[in-house]
Amino acid sequence: LLLLSMPATAQDTPGPVQTLLQTYADDIAKPSRRTIQPVLDELTSSGLSTIPDFLEAWEDKGIVQRDADGLFFLGKRDGDVYVLRSVDDGNDAGAVARRAASVMKPNAGVRRLIGTALVQFQLNDPDPARRLSALDSLSRRPSADLLEPLRASIENEPDPAIRARKIAMMRCRMR
Repeated sequence: LLLLSMPATAQDTPGPVQTLLQTYADDIAKPSRRTIQPVLDELTSSGLSTIPDFLEAWEDKGIVQRDADGLFFLGKRDGDVYVLRSVDDGNDAGAVARRAASVMKPNAGVRRLIGTALVQFQLNDPDPARRLSALDSLSRRPSADLLEPLRASIENEPDPAIRARKIAMMRCRMR
């Protein structure tokens, strides 16, 4: 059990995602709908390729913070331990006893904001189903902030039907 709570050697030097998350560790650990938007803005504008994975896991309550050092991981409970993966590259990061870590559980309001932040990534996802899901989400919760990501996603849209839907959504939003 003691070995489970020890940090893995690969985690001794945090990568760029972990470093960014540590900048906002308190806000991520205890998010509120009123204060989390600036954090989401920083995460989404960082250009770091695994931020969408982090956001999806956080929205789904799949982020674990190790108590010993405050580092964040993609985590999945397996009995009395959390199996950890790196937020930087998804690689195995060992395991930690369930009582030696905390699951990040954003409330419904924060999860909605995370979902909105994810839309900009999902509009360009290689999977057409995810792009359609993003458009569905955008139509349910239209946001002026997402007009530019929607506009930018049109040019490289390979599916003619999805492209037409994106164009139609832009036309509706511009009126």
